[in-house]
Amino acid sequence: MKIEAVDCDLFFIPLPRVMSDSTHGQIEFFSHVTVRIRDRDGAVGTGYTYTVGKTGGPALLALLKHDVVPRLLGEDPREIDRVWQKLWWALHYVGRGGLASFAISAVDIALWDLRARRADQPLW
Repeated sequence: MKIEAVDCDLFFIPLPRVMSDSTHGQIEFFSHVTVRIRDRDGAVGTGYTYTVGKTGGPALLALLKHDVVPRLLGEDPREIDRVWQKLWWALHYVGRGGLASFAISAVDIALWDLRARRADQPLW
């Protein structure tokens, strides 16, 4: 079994009312990034992450598309731990937190979702 395709998208989700805090100021949006991993059999797993406001979402999407997706294609989606390690070491100079961790977490969720769907079980 191999990963055949990975699609990543960015959505700006407007909040029903503006929030604010002492760190972020006015928060009108969440940036929601989705990752959909499809294996050669056509099964799809979906993962996601988000940032607060419009900041970071486009950079996260670029990191996924340019640095993460090429490393996923052809991988065995059942080897979740190995794929996680591969991404961790590929991105560790980008940062051990922040966008690198957000990108890895979205992929990790998508892989676990794919495994759950193949087993006809809920992700939880």
